[in-house]
Amino acid sequence: MFQIEWYRVKGLKRTHYLKRGKDRDGKIRHGYSFRSFGHLTDWEKDLIDRHEPRFAQLRTIQSHLSHIRMRFRLIEQEVQAPLKTMKFAALDDPNAA
Repeated sequence: MFQIEWYRVKGLKRTHYLKRGKDRDGKIRHGYSFRSFGHLTDWEKDLIDRHEPRFAQLRTIQSHLSHIRMRFRLIEQEVQAPLKTMKFAALDDPNAA
């Protein structure tokens, strides 16, 4: 897993991570708005304008994959729970067949 985040350096060993804000549903957005960055130089604007749309797309994909992994864990738990409590006659009694 990886993260793609923007931040500002505030001296040695100090960083300020920029907030992405929330969408209309109250969920954290996957992309940053230009307002998140504050005052920018021209080269920073160009850099963000060129790369942030793709970064937002990668964050969205990563979020979807994370949800899929969570669902698979839930499915695995549901499948494993009955198997742990089941008794298999053929396995318990070597004479049964």
